[in-house]
Amino acid sequence: PDDTPPRVPIIAVTGTNGKTTTTRMISHVMTLSGRQPGLVCTDGVILDGERVENKHKSTRTGHLKVLMSKQVDVAVLETHHAGILGRGFAFRWCDIGVCLNVTEDHLGKSNVETVEQMAGVKQALVERARHAAVLNADDPHCLAMTAAVSAAKICLVSMRLGVEELRKQSASDSLCCCIVEAVEGEPWLVVYDGGQRTPV
Repeated sequence: PDDTPPRVPIIAVTGTNGKTTTTRMISHVMTLSGRQPGLVCTDGVILDGERVENKHKSTRTGHLKVLMSKQVDVAVLETHHAGILGRGFAFRWCDIGVCLNVTEDHLGKSNVETVEQMAGVKQALVERARHAAVLNADDPHCLAMTAAVSAAKICLVSMRLGVEELRKQSASDSLCCCIVEAVEGEPWLVVYDGGQRTPV
C-alpha cells in the first residue's frame, strides 16, 4: 500500500540505448557503498553478486524475482518498453526513475510505430518515481517528460548544456543538474544540487 514503507528501494532505468550499462554501473556503485543489490538487465538476474538467471529478464518477471528476494536490499531494474506494454510494472512506484533516451530503434514492435509513442511508454516509468527522476536533457523527448514528473527532485543530465541553460528547462524548485565542465583545464562531471557544486 502507498503509505507502507518499502522493504527495498527501487531504481528503475529505461531508454532505448544504454540501459544495461547504466544498471550495471548503478549496481556496482551500490555494492561498493556496502549495499546488496538485486540487478535485472539484458545479461540476466544477479542477486547480491550471484547470477541466478542468464536470460534477458528486464520485464515484470525478472523484476519480481529481485523484489521477492531476501538476498537484496536495493533493486536496480532495467525496464524494457516491451515489458511495460506486455505485462505492466512489477511496482506501483519506484524511488528513482531514469530515462536515458528515446530513439527510433525498436519501432514497429509491440504496436509502437512512432518515437512519440515510444516516449509515452517510457514516460510511464518516470511518472512512477517518487524521490527523483533522472532525465537526459540532450534528448528532447526525455526533456519533455519533466512536465509529467511528480518526483520530489528532477535531475537533468547534459553533455552539451550549461547549468544556467538547464535551469531554464524546468520550473522544479529542487532541480539537480549534472553537466560536463572544465576543472583545472580538464573535463569533469559536475553536479549542481541544492546550491552545492560538486565535481565528481
